[in-house]
Amino acid sequence: MNKPNSNPKSLAMPKHTSLISTGIALFLAACSLSSCQKESEVNIKHIKQKQTVVDYILDLENLYMIKYSFQYNDQYQVTKIYRGERHANISQLQLIAEAHYDTNNKSNLPDSLSTYNTRGFKVGVILAKDYNSVAKANSNKQYQWPERNNKLLTVPGGELALAIAGKKIGWSGSGHMGSGSTIEIMDHLKFLNRSSLKDSIQIPVSSKTDGTNRKFDDFHVKYNKLGFPIDMAMYDAVNADFEQVKINYRDE
Repeated sequence: MNKPNSNPKSLAMPKHTSLISTGIALFLAACSLSSCQKESEVNIKHIKQKQTVVDYILDLENLYMIKYSFQYNDQYQVTKIYRGERHANISQLQLIAEAHYDTNNKSNLPDSLSTYNTRGFKVGVILAKDYNSVAKANSNKQYQWPERNNKLLTVPGGELALAIAGKKIGWSGSGHMGSGSTIEIMDHLKFLNRSSLKDSIQIPVSSKTDGTNRKFDDFHVKYNKLGFPIDMAMYDAVNADFEQVKINYRDE
């Protein structure tokens, strides 16, 4: 019968071999840790800070609230605007405008917008020189309640929406989605084109349809908890909370 090796020296690992193995293990661990740290740093750099943008705007057209939905690029510039029914999801909306930016244009306003009709054909172009003059937010000014900064001017999508509010586009639709040859997009939104807002807006008119002698229409404005305008409705002797504009925001 073979006896087990009783010499302990033959089983022990040489001292220098043990030190080398330990050194290699420590080196590999350090490299792995360094690699993980670098990878984490790269991932952190690529995490995009979320920002509040205009999600969609509902605007009154022919007694119906029509949705205008906004899409953005990585620079939070509007790239496309879609139009459709109030409760339509993005797949049910139709492209109505596509934005074009020069490579040096880092602003929220594109150099031009191509416009499309209900059949998907390009029907026109809105140039930057044709935009509405948009009010400027004055963040340094301290307003007294109920007056406040117009935060619609401070979020991506807001400035462009105001710049093209009321512009005519050859839509050529049918029914309540626009039965004429042209539509005026987001027409009521132009009433919010001002540096500051209050809880109500008065718009001068030549005559009233509610039987009163008042020479202006009254619009009430509502805000969310962050102070962004979200709703504008008309009030008179006949109408109470007659919705004109609704604005929804999202973080992306």
